Amino acid sequence: SVLPTQGTYCTVGIRSGVVKQSFHPTIDDVDAVSTALVGKGVDAYFALATFNDDSSRKVENAAFLRAFFLDLDCGTGKPYADQPAAAQALSVFISSTGLPSPTVVNSGGGLHVYWPLTQDIPAAEWLPHAKSLKRLCAQHNLHADPAVTADCVRILRVPGTQNYKTAPARPVQIVAQGQPTDLNVFIQCLPPAPVDLSAAKQFGMDASTRDIAGGEFPKCMFSRIVTRSMGTTGCAQIKHALENAATLEEPL
Repeated sequence: SVLPTQGTYCTVGIRSGVVKQSFHPTIDDVDAVSTALVGKGVDAYFALATFNDDSSRKVENAAFLRAFFLDLDCGTGKPYADQPAAAQALSVFISSTGLPSPTVVNSGGGLHVYWPLTQDIPAAEWLPHAKSLKRLCAQHNLHADPAVTADCVRILRVPGTQNYKTAPARPVQIVAQGQPTDLNVFIQCLPPAPVDLSAAKQFGMDASTRDIAGGEFPKCMFSRIVTRSMGTTGCAQIKHALENAATLEEPL
C-alpha cells in the first residue's frame, strides 16, 4: 500500500463539480467508501497523506506519508500525447536516475506513478525529498505535473474505480507493481536539497543593503506584474514562463 499505517484517512468524491470528502479510521474504510462512490457514478479519490484528526485536509493537519508520486498527463494539449509516450518517458527517466521501479496506475487519462516506502514518513520530513524529486524530473525533462509531486495533501484516483470524466467511463487500474523501498535508498537517487536560507530572513535588511537598494523596496502585487508582462510594458521572461508553464523546466 502507498498509504501510511497510522493517522486518519481521507476519501474524496467528485461528481459534476461537487466535491465531498470524508475521514476514516482505517484503510479498509477507504476501500469500502470508494467502492460505494463508484456504485453511484462518482469519481473516487484518496489523500496520499494521513491526518492528525478529521478537522481538515490542509497541509498543517497532515501527519504521515508512505510514498512519493507523480502525475503524467496525457492527451490533446497535455505534455504527452498518449499513455505509451508517457510510459516511454518514464522508462527513460527510471533508467537515467537509478530510481527503483515504481507502481504505475492507469488513471483513465494519464499515468499516476508511485514509489511506495517501507516506513511512514512525517509530512515535514517528506516534503524536502518530494521537492528534490520534483527537481529531478525537471533535470531529466520528465514532464510530471509540477503541482502534484510535492503536494503532501494531494488526492489521486483510487485504483479499482472508474474515471467518469469520459463516456464511457474508463477503469482506473494498476498496470505495474513496484516494491516498497527504504527511504534512505530512495533519496540517494535524488539531487541534494538547496541550502535553506529561511533562518536568515529573521535578520531583515541591514543598513548597508538598505542604502544600496535606495530605501525600502516599493510594494507591488504580482498579479499587476503579470498583467503588464502579458501586455507590452512588463517582463518578457515572465510572459514566456506563463505562456509555457506546462512544459517549462522547473528552475525557470
